[in-house]
Amino acid sequence: MTPVRTQETQAREPTLRSKVANPGTYVGVLFGCVLFFYLFPVFLMRTDLYLRLNVEKWAQMLEYSYALRGETADVVIYGDSTAVFGVNPAIVTAETRASVIVLPSTHSVLLMLGEAPLDYYLAHNKRPRTVVLSVDPWDLGAPERSHDVSYDSVALTIRHGTLATLWKAVVSYPAAVTDSERLTLGNMLRGLFHERPLLLPEVRAHRGHNPILDVPGLTGTGPCGVGPVDPHDLAYAARFRQKYEKLGYKVVIFVPPVPDCTESFRAYHETLRGVADNELITLPRAWFADDRRLVHAREEAVGPISRQLADTLRAHGLS
Repeated sequence: MTPVRTQETQAREPTLRSKVANPGTYVGVLFGCVLFFYLFPVFLMRTDLYLRLNVEKWAQMLEYSYALRGETADVVIYGDSTAVFGVNPAIVTAETRASVIVLPSTHSVLLMLGEAPLDYYLAHNKRPRTVVLSVDPWDLGAPERSHDVSYDSVALTIRHGTLATLWKAVVSYPAAVTDSERLTLGNMLRGLFHERPLLLPEVRAHRGHNPILDVPGLTGTGPCGVGPVDPHDLAYAARFRQKYEKLGYKVVIFVPPVPDCTESFRAYHETLRGVADNELITLPRAWFADDRRLVHAREEAVGPISRQLADTLRAHGLS
């Protein structure tokens, strides 16, 4: 009996082993699931559903550069979010008689995509006469040294970035990519059950200016600027100017006013002389939103900032 049982046992062993999954199979399935949940949001974010369902306002604002086709503007303004809040194209147009448009961007978009939104606009719309880089003093070097990545800029990179920029985002900021996917999916799910603001038509009506997003009022708790200016900031401004002047555009570097409480104002003023095409000035602290650094203009500051930009454009040949 023993030899017979041994033979039966030996005959069953291959069958039993075949029923036990290879550990590599489990690893492959697990890896496939992780890859699916990582890549599916990327696929979804690159579809039109992103704009139809996404209730995040900045996501809609940042799409403006990529939504325009055949647009006419004598002056195109690109930079950080201070341009979106502080420059009203209607005021600049009234002062200069030139058509003006603001391409909404942020400090984080400069870091992630550089000038890609501006380049996309220039490739798909009528050629402007002047390109303006408008950034506050401490954002000039954002593409050089900042690591302040916001999820909406990562989403913009996923939607419009090249494979190289997307890979850079995944490798350099993996946590930001996963956060962006999670928050974007959450906002899109909210869009299934809530009424969504149709921001792109409103942004188009205001030529990229932001009368739409809520700007917090001053409570006196926000810090007042940062400093000092980093040497990389000046190098970035010089490269920006050189790049677009080679393409035949007139380039203006505009540094908007800062709050009058900014301790580094004197250093900014001296260092940026010869780099910025305007003179750096201050405006009352109460005219700036109570955000992290008191940089976003409230309604009171929009007129003075827009008129200073108009004066700078006229001084550099725009009439």
